[in-house]
Amino acid sequence: MSKLANTNFDLLIIGGGIYGAILFWQATLLGFSVGLIEKGDFAEGTSSNSQKIIHGGLRYLQQLNVLRMRQSIWSRGMFMRIAPHLVHPLMCLMPIYGHGLKGKETMSLGLRINDLVSFDRNDLSKKSKCIPNGKILSLAETNYFIPHLDQRNLMGSAQWYDALCSNTERIIIGLLRTACEKGAVVANYVKGVKLILNGYRVTGVKVKDQLTGCEFDILAKRVANCTGPWANEFLPHSNKNYKHPQKLVKGINIVVNKILPFNCAVGLKSKTARGRLYFAVPWSGKTIIGTEYSLYHGYPDENRCDEDGCLQLIDGFNQAYPFAQLKLDDVTFIHNGLLPVDGQKSSTNGEKSISKKFKILDHGFHGIHGFISIIGVKYTTAGYVSLKALKYLFPEIANTEVNFKQRLVGGDIDDFPSFRKEIVRRWETKIDAEVLVQLIENYGTETGDVFRMEGLQTNSFTKQGDHSLLILKGQTLFAIQEEMAMKLSDVVLRRTGIGTMKRPGKEILNKISSIMAEEHGWTETRRRAEIQEVNDFYPSFIT
Repeated sequence: MSKLANTNFDLLIIGGGIYGAILFWQATLLGFSVGLIEKGDFAEGTSSNSQKIIHGGLRYLQQLNVLRMRQSIWSRGMFMRIAPHLVHPLMCLMPIYGHGLKGKETMSLGLRINDLVSFDRNDLSKKSKCIPNGKILSLAETNYFIPHLDQRNLMGSAQWYDALCSNTERIIIGLLRTACEKGAVVANYVKGVKLILNGYRVTGVKVKDQLTGCEFDILAKRVANCTGPWANEFLPHSNKNYKHPQKLVKGINIVVNKILPFNCAVGLKSKTARGRLYFAVPWSGKTIIGTEYSLYHGYPDENRCDEDGCLQLIDGFNQAYPFAQLKLDDVTFIHNGLLPVDGQKSSTNGEKSISKKFKILDHGFHGIHGFISIIGVKYTTAGYVSLKALKYLFPEIANTEVNFKQRLVGGDIDDFPSFRKEIVRRWETKIDAEVLVQLIENYGTETGDVFRMEGLQTNSFTKQGDHSLLILKGQTLFAIQEEMAMKLSDVVLRRTGIGTMKRPGKEILNKISSIMAEEHGWTETRRRAEIQEVNDFYPSFIT
């Protein structure tokens, strides 16, 4: 906090989601002094609502939007380059029925065009990170990968590759920590209250420490508002005459037990009147299904997981893939977030559609110079958007060719398969290989640091067995000491991810909260309150 209060930053960022975090990282690498504050925890809002796909923009081919395809391809390559432990190639399939505009011939042409547009997508020296060409699979191959499909007019399937991020929250933590290692300053649970102005120019932000209640000023020459759905709430404090036109739509993705035999994502179209396309994505031994959208009219802080939205998603997916026969009881977790809409009616279902394009709003046009807002749309393209914002904020770099290659903490790995194989070989006699792989894909080269946390020396693992609580202790200590985990929910939901697969049990919550109580000096009352807060996060139908 003292660094925040005693530095006049080149840039202060409000908001610790993917857009704020990647802007923070990029600005730091370019040599600017940068601070970032987040009123809750990092990646707590919309950035946590993801199907974990880092996509290359194939969907934009339908609109012949080559520019958006190139933006996505550039961004996917950046994520695979800077976080090789977290982002990996993912096979994707979509069944093809009949001929015509969405038939076999059209899809084949589309895949070829996609390969041409993404001609520079691969670093050939990193074979494990290469994105293969797309192709059409035969009827037999399609039924092998996606059993129990409706066979009427089934012609085969389109196969292409995107990328899967094992933990999108840890990408954000990695961006923040990497920037901090280079001198940037960051704090969670610090809320921006109002801008500080000198005439018509921003000179800083008045902030409030959410945990202590203390208020102080942070000085900065420029301020970027990356608060996503909360941008509407911060702006009135900045300029009472400005009405921000942002409207919101709610997106829901659900986590269920694995429903397909292979690790490939599958796009399936519902046969209802709405005709929504759903994706089933393999993730950590489970399946993420989404996305269901609905208009949202409340305040962002009031957004909750609701049963009706889940039931609508389940019904739509069951229409698309009747074999699944999903029920509400099958849902183990819900990803739920808010996105901007463009205000135009959808031509297929009458709902407001998600904004097609990001916005960089210069509030100099409303009397506040040195202050911008970034309204993002997609997780994948955050890097591209933030670079455009940086070049706008700092004209001196506008013509600079930038290609970010700085790997994130934990990601200094040239050959990930060989690295993973070596770590598994070293520890597999003591720790289950599946558990090891999950740790490696979350922590990369820092996996050993998790093991070396207090009480987790190598002699603690005398033989193979259930060491889950010991490993959990190491993860918790690492989250507190290295990753700014201040609350129980930070560890459960956004550092370890243990609570994003299913509701954690009483033993796990007691274990983590006891470690945090000792580290942070919590009272027993505070510890119990933290447990209650985590339990309240889950809807009643997830048991």
